[in-house]
Amino acid sequence: MRFLARSPTNPAVVFAVGDTVWRSADGGAHWAPYGRRMVRVYISDMIVAPGPIDDVLIAGNGSIFRSTGGGDWQQETDIVNHPVDAIAQAPTDPARLVTTIASPVRSTAGYCTRVLTSRSTDGGRTWSPVAVPGGACSTPLTQAETNPGAVIVASPTDPQSFWIVVWRETAALWRTRDGGRTWTQETQEQFPPDVRRLAIPAPYDELVAVTSDNTTFHRPVAGGSWRGDLPPSCAAIVPEPFVLATALTGCAGTVGPAADALLRGAGDSPALAAASPGVMRQAGSSWQPSVTGMDAHLVTAATRLGDGRVVLVAGSGLYRQEPGGSWSAWGQGLPGFDVATGGGVSAGSVITDGQGRAIAAAAGRLWRRAAAEPQWTEITGPFSYVTAVPRTPTADHPLYVASGNTIYASDDDGATWPRSAALSDARVFDLPASDPDRAYATRYDVAGATAGLYVTNDRGASWQAVAGPPGGFKAIGALAVDPVDADHLVAQATVLVAFETLDMNGSIGSMTEYEPTVVVSHDGGRTWWPHVRRVVPEGSAFAFDREAPGVIYAGSFWDGLWASADDGVTWGQVPGPNRDQAVMSFLQEGGPGTAVASARAAAPWRLYATVGRVRSGF
Repeated sequence: MRFLARSPTNPAVVFAVGDTVWRSADGGAHWAPYGRRMVRVYISDMIVAPGPIDDVLIAGNGSIFRSTGGGDWQQETDIVNHPVDAIAQAPTDPARLVTTIASPVRSTAGYCTRVLTSRSTDGGRTWSPVAVPGGACSTPLTQAETNPGAVIVASPTDPQSFWIVVWRETAALWRTRDGGRTWTQETQEQFPPDVRRLAIPAPYDELVAVTSDNTTFHRPVAGGSWRGDLPPSCAAIVPEPFVLATALTGCAGTVGPAADALLRGAGDSPALAAASPGVMRQAGSSWQPSVTGMDAHLVTAATRLGDGRVVLVAGSGLYRQEPGGSWSAWGQGLPGFDVATGGGVSAGSVITDGQGRAIAAAAGRLWRRAAAEPQWTEITGPFSYVTAVPRTPTADHPLYVASGNTIYASDDDGATWPRSAALSDARVFDLPASDPDRAYATRYDVAGATAGLYVTNDRGASWQAVAGPPGGFKAIGALAVDPVDADHLVAQATVLVAFETLDMNGSIGSMTEYEPTVVVSHDGGRTWWPHVRRVVPEGSAFAFDREAPGVIYAGSFWDGLWASADDGVTWGQVPGPNRDQAVMSFLQEGGPGTAVASARAAAPWRLYATVGRVRSGF
């Protein structure tokens, strides 16, 4: 998390920002995602307007997005006509907004910084651009100075006053006294050269500037010299709006170096800190993680244990679903595990073996944990650094491990590894449930910038290249094998596709080029179809419906859950409230006996399932 903001009219309502927006209605004790239909963006600023209904504006990827009352996020500006990095709102006149951006451009004099501002008097519905003196490429920069930035703050008492800090080789401060129509540069006397945050804390009579090394400076709002003698106390570095901080210096308790932003307590709500992996709440003299509802905010893998409970690999660690639906940290015994937050786990994947136990690759080593065991234990073997493990096997499959230039196979739960075969840089494994002797793996050739599909039919003793489509694979992003047909494959791959062309004379021709698409094989990868250029979701995962032949689900990183009812010929988006969210993986069941017909997808924030059956049409 990078930002925190409190509702101006309800102290219990708090917002936290990482690559998306979260909302808490109880002072940060519990969290839920805020707003719908939000594409994941890099959020650089946020404001919360006062009023009975939440009205949140964010600056993300150079544009402004708005969600009112938790509704759909709407893009209100575009980066071409109105680029934005920072945004401020006059507390005493919420309809008055000012935005700014500082970007490097190349001019005839060399590199320079362009400072752009815009103002709005109707809450951001319309905008008027305003020039900043000295900000239109009038000051050449050095060749190395290509990463300027700007922050903006509004006066808490005067709706016409805003300040902008722009940093280049040194920081400069501008002020407007007429709502952003005109700007003048403020005194530079003793102004710190590397200011990264600016605020006006209560009682609103001083500007406070914080540098990149967390040094604090202050000056009267009316003007004068800057002084650096402000003690690094909690009150000094936690004004609202918050000031960027690298640690809770001088505050009760400690969060450590991962704290990015602080928010003072208000009413009955405690102080909060934006940290990694989530939010910390002040509790007396200490700080406690407050990630309830935020634990699994970026799910990259999910599997079901033998006792029916689900284990997730999330952005902040490993978690297991407990009775009643809550989630608890489940990385005990893994290297770097933090029992307080669940963080520090470097598990790249998690699967369930044929006995219902979890297998994980973490820190280059292989680990196992049964549902009732108190912690993970290491599985040792001849491998030096584990780079990949397969999707969930059945009890009849060997356990495969990719390490360096070799794939190893074990028939006795990792006690011995009797078979190994050379196959460098294996990326994706999949095992057909109907054929325990067979397994598929993809390989990416860095030197040749090509990808290949390989198969073993002798339980890992040898691997053979599969020919693939005409022209071969340029890349394979995802692969899945039909659990009831070992020859039936689906892949998200870059392959040579053909499509029709039309020249200026109306003549129809054809051409081929490499395009990312979804391809299907019914003969173990020897031939693939269709080879036509068409729009398909960029799948990050696939799943076959065990009870409906021809139905395939695709998890798209940008567009939610997709499905095909005709074996990959046509695709449509599965409707639902999360249709625009990322689907990172599908829940891996521990064998045919425990599998479900509908696809359960692991997405940011939650697991969700398709309702009903995809037969035809969408």
